[in-house]
Amino acid sequence: MASLATLRSDYTVLRSGAFRRIVAARTLTQLGTAASPIAIAFAVLQHHSVTALGLVLSVQSAGFILLCLIGGVTADRLPRAALMVVTESCRGLSQVLLGGLILWGHAPLWVFVVLATVNGAGSAFSAPTRQGLVAEHVEDGRRQAANGLLNACQNGATAAGAALAGLAAAFFGPGWVVLADGLTFFGSALLLAGLIGSAPVRMRTQGLGVKAALRIVRGTPWLQSSLVFFMAFQLCYYSVLFVLGPAAVQEHGSAAQWGVVVAAFSAGLFSGALVAVHLRLRRPLVSVFLFILPVVPGLLCLAWTPHLMVLVVVQFCAGLGLSCADTLWMTILQDHVPQEIFGKVVSVDWLFSAGLRPLGYAGVGFVAAAVSPAVVFSGAAVVLVVSVLAAVLRNRGVRLVPLCPEPTGGPTP
Repeated sequence: MASLATLRSDYTVLRSGAFRRIVAARTLTQLGTAASPIAIAFAVLQHHSVTALGLVLSVQSAGFILLCLIGGVTADRLPRAALMVVTESCRGLSQVLLGGLILWGHAPLWVFVVLATVNGAGSAFSAPTRQGLVAEHVEDGRRQAANGLLNACQNGATAAGAALAGLAAAFFGPGWVVLADGLTFFGSALLLAGLIGSAPVRMRTQGLGVKAALRIVRGTPWLQSSLVFFMAFQLCYYSVLFVLGPAAVQEHGSAAQWGVVVAAFSAGLFSGALVAVHLRLRRPLVSVFLFILPVVPGLLCLAWTPHLMVLVVVQFCAGLGLSCADTLWMTILQDHVPQEIFGKVVSVDWLFSAGLRPLGYAGVGFVAAAVSPAVVFSGAAVVLVVSVLAAVLRNRGVRLVPLCPEPTGGPTP
């Protein structure tokens, strides 16, 4: 019975009205965000080329990457709930405008490019701000459960949004899907508006900016080594999986089988988030790296093109491990990074994690043209194993302590 009581206590964080608002807002926006790229792809390809679609997707990523650090600084200087209301509203307006123009039949390529840039820029401000909201409204000891539940709802919404997008775009048209995505942002803004003024008072550090954030990261060995590991992981995993994976499966099966594999991966992400709610680990940082290891069999299986059911199992395990690692990592940051510098540190984390992903997407194709895809899959697996072992050895004796922000008064970039 004690064990059952412990399991139930992990969900008491849902008693917080503020946290329920955060979960509802994130689930709502993620439902539309997962559906929107599919609808936009249909809309662009109706009148333009695949190259044009690549341009639209790349400028959206560029808007996020270029403004990510500025977004983190802003998240530390302004009330986070109010900032989220503004950014969600701006992103909603861009999507509603784009959806309306698609329905009207007057959406030239430059409109897609401009509004995709606006959406990407908005996400650069909302990403670090959103994680800071959890740290503000959830007390110590409950943040891991909060992050796990938030990730579970987010992953579930992602799977549902992606599954519904194709059908909705086919039956109702892509414009309606993009328009609905915009409305989800406005719904999120309304939910988060209820948090304005309810957060604990946070110290303002007007003198800290991007350069200070980078100095803090460089001066914290465990944080620096972790971000280097995540950078290698992004280059060696997601780019290889999503660029070469579909072709590898289709060569020995069909496109539908790749959909099944991706669905299994998504199910693993959802399950891993729920598992992470109940984890009790003495060395959470080392555990983050070890939870990455289940992705290795997935890469090796794609190299050897096994039976579909084997791929489904290994990709489910990969998603489960990644979701646990993500939940633990965000909890570590929320517990050990002071609120006054949290946004800046998280923005650096996002920059390392996502900044090189476009380069990986572009480079994998060239590498696979020079050597066989099986070699690329196997090589990525070996690099990941070495990276995990190096990260574990580097941080095995690390004692996590809260970071110390630098004194205020310095120049603001």
